[in-house]
Amino acid sequence: MGFVSVWVDARATGEELGTQSAPYHSMRPAVAAIPKRTKLTRGIVINVMPGIVYQSRDVSLWFESLWGTATAPVVVQRAPGTSGEADLQGVEVLDCTWLYFIGVTFRQPADSFGGGDVVHVAHSAYIHLLRVAAIGRSEGERMPQETVKVNQVQGMYIEDSDISHAGDNAVDFVAVQYGHICRTKIHEGNWCIYAKGGSAYLLIDSNAVYNCNEAGLRIGQGTGFEYMVKPWLQYEAYGIRVTNNVVYNTWGAGLGVAGGYNVLMAYNTVYRCGERSHMVEFVYGERSCDGDTDLDGMCNTNANAGGWGPRRPGDPAVPIPSRSIHFINNLLVNPPGYAAPAYFSAPLPPAVGTTETPGPRPPTNPYVSNRLRIQGNVFINDAADDSLGLDACLDSNIACNRAQVLRDNTINDPALSVDFSGVSGGSAALTPGSKALLRRVWKRVEVPPAFPGWSTPGSPTPRGTLANPVRTDKAGLARKPANDLPGAQL
Repeated sequence: MGFVSVWVDARATGEELGTQSAPYHSMRPAVAAIPKRTKLTRGIVINVMPGIVYQSRDVSLWFESLWGTATAPVVVQRAPGTSGEADLQGVEVLDCTWLYFIGVTFRQPADSFGGGDVVHVAHSAYIHLLRVAAIGRSEGERMPQETVKVNQVQGMYIEDSDISHAGDNAVDFVAVQYGHICRTKIHEGNWCIYAKGGSAYLLIDSNAVYNCNEAGLRIGQGTGFEYMVKPWLQYEAYGIRVTNNVVYNTWGAGLGVAGGYNVLMAYNTVYRCGERSHMVEFVYGERSCDGDTDLDGMCNTNANAGGWGPRRPGDPAVPIPSRSIHFINNLLVNPPGYAAPAYFSAPLPPAVGTTETPGPRPPTNPYVSNRLRIQGNVFINDAADDSLGLDACLDSNIACNRAQVLRDNTINDPALSVDFSGVSGGSAALTPGSKALLRRVWKRVEVPPAFPGWSTPGSPTPRGTLANPVRTDKAGLARKPANDLPGAQL
């Protein structure tokens, strides 16, 4: 059926027809011209010339109820053949399908009052951010709460982008199922990125995550029960794969899982992370009922549907354990003069009686170490081996216990020295000498083990992929037995 082309140029003067010769002068009429609440039969491409094409101190540009399809999407792109920022400032996306943003910039205005989000996507499907920049305020201020905030979306895809400068999260996913974040820089936030609230079936691969405070890349967190969507009502995260990422310069843990099910973290590089307490964390998620008056009664509804969480505002929060977390073939290095006090945090369950609530409880093993597998990793960190921090990996736990972790991983091998002087901008390339030393001491796991199954009784969820091969590195090079290395980059 073809596409309808629309043009926007903030520097244009004269008649506004939306054509290349008579473009709209701002984004507002271009978006207003798209039929709403109508499934499109012809795609629409909005070509945006460089400049600030939507300007408001405090009101974002709205994309609402625009229903593109796989063959007739809505595309907002920087005009082909142009350079410079095509700046949409802040955007709100609500109830949209098959919407693409390509090559544009979202930048919070310097004179805005701050707060809010630079890009907010909610209750939508098949949303794509490709080669975009999303930027909060200056590094010193980090004013927006989140730079990219995504809630209750099925099909969210971020590729080859640069997302930065948030007071809280650079990227925050809540109840997002299906999609990926690939080859993207995520940086300058309190938390760099987390996916929580029943997020599922995501691939987070080949990103650079850096310069954050609380944590680098975490799967799971704490969520208000009323914001979760059926049937992903128990764990904080399901079936998520975190591979080939480079995480560096975070005060808190570089990698972590909080209340996840069938989560793979494999072949990631972590550098200069965890000075506050530990490098990696396997901790509890938290489920609260936040009392959102627009969602009155949803906590109780979700509990009745088999979810885990308190039924009413004011009830104590519920700790969410993990199950089947695989931490395989990662490379974690702290340079001389920088150290994390412990390698991991994997705490024991809260004491009985400290979290009593009338809401449904996680019905089985309450440990974060349930089917936790830590194998093939290489650690360099100036801390004693007895600072593992794996309290939940009891001697009775066959899959994860102190002796097993020391046996199946390389921790502070005296023969190992790794030159990471080239770590910047997401590159994690090692010198040939470092590669040779690594291969000599690495206890390689040939293929990250498959998850043992998929079972979420009480609130059954669609089965995720169980196999866990990681066939290429961050640069797309094939991983083979002769050339393989731990971490993101061969």
